[in-house]
Formats: sequence, C-alpha cells, structure tokens
Amino acid sequence: MQNIQVFDDCVHELSRLPGVGRKTAVRLALHILKIKPEQAYKLSDAIKKLKDNIKFFRNREEFMYGMIIRLENGMRGLVAEEVRK
Repeated sequence: MQNIQVFDDCVHELSRLPGVGRKTAVRLALHILKIKPEQAYKLSDAIKKLKDNIKFFRNREEFMYGMIIRLENGMRGLVAEEVRK
C-alpha cells in the first residue's frame, strides 16, 4: 500500500506542472520508474540545482548577480543570461 501512495504523490506533484494533467503525470511517473536510477537522479538533481541557483525575474528592472531568467512577451521570449559584476 505504501508504494501506491509514493506513486500517487509523484503523480500529484507532476500534475501540478503547467499543462500536465493527471494522465500525462501518470505517463511521466511510469517513465521515471522505467529509466535507470542514475537518469532519474540526474533529473532530480537538475531540478534542485535550477531552484537553488537561478532566480526568475518578470521584468527588466529586477536585477541580481548570477543567472537571470526573464519572461519577455510570454513564454516565447524566455531569456537566460549571466550577469557579471
């Protein structure tokens, strides 16, 4: 029973992503189960590094040192740039 809850928790979190419904979340969770553990860990590490190291800015006026992700004219204008001192 605990394994079902772990799977359901993963599906729930995946389904919270934009554009991902329950059926897609189930497919993604099954894919994660199917791949090698190293691949799954690389994915989770990449997500953690993304959250730890990159700040998302909604406009040009916001600024910080490090990596900046700006949203310009909707998702079509996603820009990543490194800001140097």
